[in-house]
Amino acid sequence: MAVVPLALAAAVLGGCDNMKHQQNARAGDGSAFFADGSSARMPPAHTLAHGALGPSDPIANGRADGTWQASIPVKVDRALMERGRVRYTAFCADCHGDD
Repeated sequence: MAVVPLALAAAVLGGCDNMKHQQNARAGDGSAFFADGSSARMPPAHTLAHGALGPSDPIANGRADGTWQASIPVKVDRALMERGRVRYTAFCADCHGDD
């Protein structure tokens, strides 16, 4: 009887590799899913393009005046972590999963 729960647990825990094997489209790929036939989508409103922060911004690269910062340049508290969780759930979890 103990074999069934062990086999079920092994199957469930062994199949979690959604970051390694996920479907994706490359730039310029077509798509039958969207009516316009393109896999490229407009970014969501109120998002910033990669690189929108200045190259010397410590939040963007962790450096100030060419040296690595010894601390995070924002206060890390419960409110910041919750905001990050909400943003991840809204914009990342669909592709990368909740785990």
